[in-house]
Amino acid sequence: MCPHDRKHRDTRYTQNDSGEAPAIATPKTRTIDSKEKIFGKPFAVFCEINPHQMKNILSSLAVASALFASCQGGPAKKTQAKIDSTIVTNSETTANAATCYQYVKNRDTANLSLTEKADSVTGNLGYKWYEKDKNAGTISGVVKGDTIIADYTFQSEGRESVRQVAWLKKGDQLVEAFGDVEEIDGKMKFKDLSKLKFDSGLVFSKADCK
Repeated sequence: MCPHDRKHRDTRYTQNDSGEAPAIATPKTRTIDSKEKIFGKPFAVFCEINPHQMKNILSSLAVASALFASCQGGPAKKTQAKIDSTIVTNSETTANAATCYQYVKNRDTANLSLTEKADSVTGNLGYKWYEKDKNAGTISGVVKGDTIIADYTFQSEGRESVRQVAWLKKGDQLVEAFGDVEEIDGKMKFKDLSKLKFDSGLVFSKADCK
């Protein structure tokens, strides 16, 4: 054993004034909690927080999460909702938009506006014959292939009348049909729809709606 080792050893075990050898200092030890052993020290410290502090912490976290979600998704969701609303509105407007037609010959005119939805059709129709009484009213009917068949309810000479009308679609034009008619229950109807003639009818051309 080296001299300095022996001196150090003797010093450690030198008796004090009372004649007793001094106690050897022992390192402090810390008991490891089961939560710390399993989840780590941060979790063990978190578990030691009292219920009141825990409630405040959780409330703060909830508010922070809500604000973050609002900032992240709010503007984007509002913008997307606005775009979707515009698309739907435009689609509905297009689907319900009327198509207008006009017949003009010399001083005689006729105007027709149609709104088609699936196989049904509604609209307005009016005739203005030069130096003759004019009549105007509404139409309601069906679309069968390229043919429109409808009832025309109109006012003429102060009285309401109903007569059946028909048009054949030809591109951007509608050709009005003529044929033999008969009165049934106060309404003038074509005798036979299969015998309608379109070769000499009024030709309505597509026009801007007024």
